[in-house]
Amino acid sequence: MVTIPVTAAPIVAQNDVMPSTNGFTGNTNLGNVLPNNGAGADTLNGTPLLNLSLITMTVVTPATPLTTGASVPVLNTTTGQVAVPAGTPAGTYTITYQICQNLNPTNCDTAIVTIP
Repeated sequence: MVTIPVTAAPIVAQNDVMPSTNGFTGNTNLGNVLPNNGAGADTLNGTPLLNLSLITMTVVTPATPLTTGASVPVLNTTTGQVAVPAGTPAGTYTITYQICQNLNPTNCDTAIVTIP
């Protein structure tokens, strides 16, 4: 008998800091969490994630409104794009997200995107 161990590819989600934006006007295309935003790109098997069909992205903790019912930044989990709706109160927001490899669904990593 021969035993051959097979392991999952390393997956890395990097923390991100988006550029500051004006909450009054908002920004539907503030930035994407997947490329290098200062801490490095999110990667699968050491390669930057360009093929989103290889992973599933979920929001673990959404941004918290600063006042009840106020708009907050959102993360599009199919594209990695961060949007700030018009009318978002000034402040610093965070969204915690997770990327998981589709081939090995328990192979995941979590990161935080900060939106000033």
